[in-house]
Amino acid sequence: MSRPRDVIRIHIIFGVVAFVAALFLLSSLLFLDAPHALENRLTRNYIASFGVYIAVYVVSLVMTSSASADASERSQYFWALSPIAGLLWIALAIGLLQLFCGGSFSCHR
Repeated sequence: MSRPRDVIRIHIIFGVVAFVAALFLLSSLLFLDAPHALENRLTRNYIASFGVYIAVYVVSLVMTSSASADASERSQYFWALSPIAGLLWIALAIGLLQLFCGGSFSCHR
């Protein structure tokens, strides 16, 4: 069974998002410049969320390509859409940082 075109398009879209996440991960050193930023768990979670997204994206690529020969379309779509979990982690990290620290990377919670 071949890979559906939609799965390839989904991987391209999430790949562009992964590139942007990699840029945010590289610029995260600027977030740690704030006083007490390393002591804040929410800031560390925010920075780690970009790495988690990239890891989930890579796993989805591997699983989709390894499952493409013998798996159903449903499982291919499941693995292709799994990076949504990484995007939800990023959204949750931003929300927690905003809720508990008012968007500051250096709050003392």
